[in-house]
Amino acid sequence: MPKSLDALGIRWKTDKASTDHNYLVHYEYFLGIPRDADFTLLEIGVFRGSSARMWSEWFENAQIVGVDLKLPKLKVTPNNLRLFTGDITSPKTLAGLQKKIQAPLVILDDASHKWDDQILGLQTLWPWLSSGGRYIVEDLHTSYMTGFSGTQVFSCANFLSDIASRLQMTEEAKHASSSTSPPWVLTLIEEISAITFLRGSAIIFKK
Repeated sequence: MPKSLDALGIRWKTDKASTDHNYLVHYEYFLGIPRDADFTLLEIGVFRGSSARMWSEWFENAQIVGVDLKLPKLKVTPNNLRLFTGDITSPKTLAGLQKKIQAPLVILDDASHKWDDQILGLQTLWPWLSSGGRYIVEDLHTSYMTGFSGTQVFSCANFLSDIASRLQMTEEAKHASSSTSPPWVLTLIEEISAITFLRGSAIIFKK
């Protein structure tokens, strides 16, 4: 068994490893979850299944859940890995999934990388995230690329940067800025304990 999450990611050839995006060294440190912990990790966007299988091996006692519009055909599926087809932001898909698995302690968005999907995913899934949980948005570099804006005026990186700024406000300043924000954003701000920005991704910590 590799001694680091990054070494395991390299073995599984996931782009989260230091051979590509280099997220895993930081995830192992900032997630701070014991490897023998019993919890649920939900990954949105499975692609070829490399990272899902990496997580299932790293957290052997955890339930690893992957959701995507199209699932890969895995030769072997670990006992602690479950894959579901669907759009996680669809109320029907989400309601069905909530009946089958416990509330996640970690949610990782590695899906379309489009601004509107990233923000909608956070809006939809944040209430389901367990208290003390971590919500990860990956591939924020698309916030500075053409073809990913969708219907959003502000990119996901700009949205999260604004949230981080508002975490530093006094209550008076926060109240003054609240008139332009939808209720879900105000709730989000109140429930966030911290945001950590990495190169290309962000980890949002829930109180």
